Amino acid sequence: MIRRRVGSGSMRLGLALALMLLPACGGEDPTVPGVPPTAATPGGMTLASHPLREGTFPVEFTCDGVDTSPPMEWSGVPDQAAELVLSLVDPEAPGGPFVHWVVYGIEPADGSVEAGEVPADGVEGTNDFDRTGYGGPCPPAGETHDYVLALLASSTTLELEPGASLFDVTQAMGAPLAAAQLTASYGR
Repeated sequence: MIRRRVGSGSMRLGLALALMLLPACGGEDPTVPGVPPTAATPGGMTLASHPLREGTFPVEFTCDGVDTSPPMEWSGVPDQAAELVLSLVDPEAPGGPFVHWVVYGIEPADGSVEAGEVPADGVEGTNDFDRTGYGGPCPPAGETHDYVLALLASSTTLELEPGASLFDVTQAMGAPLAAAQLTASYGR
């Protein structure tokens, strides 16, 4: 399997900006610099996933299992939101942050999604496995990584084609209105 890293300086900068935007919405997690530790933000937006409630990814949602996205639900979406963006990133990957999933254009309302599904109106972007869609946690053998599942509320409608990168999405979005995130680990 070929794993493409966010390699160029501008792409790394875009991903770093996406991760740095989140601290404005909450405190910092000491294990993942610049990323808030909880699923709720001061604005009240929350993100939950029943299978991830113990802080770990069950095998079925990883490259060692069915490799399908977990079910999720969210609430507290700001009235001013034009759309939502969902991402899954491994900030601890060798070579820098690794994007496992990006979905944009999600209906700006409280909602949920079943395992293996894409949220309402969502458009999947290209991940760092060089494919469109979800690619579950897949750390190197003998390692355990934390994975950040983030939901961002955008104040503008993103005019992006299907398959955009997280860098493209964050550049088009700018600062989010609100953010919620979950951090769960997986080891091999």
